[in-house]
Amino acid sequence: MAEFARLGSMRNEQEGIDMQSEHHDIDHEFPEYHDRLEAMAAEDPDFAVLVAKHDKLDDEIRELEEMGEPISDEELEKMKFTRIELKDRIYARLRQGA
Repeated sequence: MAEFARLGSMRNEQEGIDMQSEHHDIDHEFPEYHDRLEAMAAEDPDFAVLVAKHDKLDDEIRELEEMGEPISDEELEKMKFTRIELKDRIYARLRQGA
C-alpha cells in the first residue's frame, strides 16, 4: 500500500504540482471512492476516526508548510510518513469491499 502513496507522490512531482498547497484529504485522494467513503464513515465509527485523524494531520502539515512555521525537516517528514500510513490503511479498508 505504501507503494500506492509513493506512486501518487511521484505523479504529482512529474506533473509539476505544488505539494505545499495541494489538499491531501481522503476525499480528494480517492474521489472514485467518495460514496463508499461516506457510507463506511457513517457505518463504522473506527473508520470515521481513522479518516478524521488523517484529515486533521493533513491540515496540520499544510498549515506548517504554508505558514512557514518553525519545525525540523525530520519532524515534518515524520508527520508526512504518518499521513501516508493512515492513507494506506484507509485505502485498504476501502478496497476490501470493492
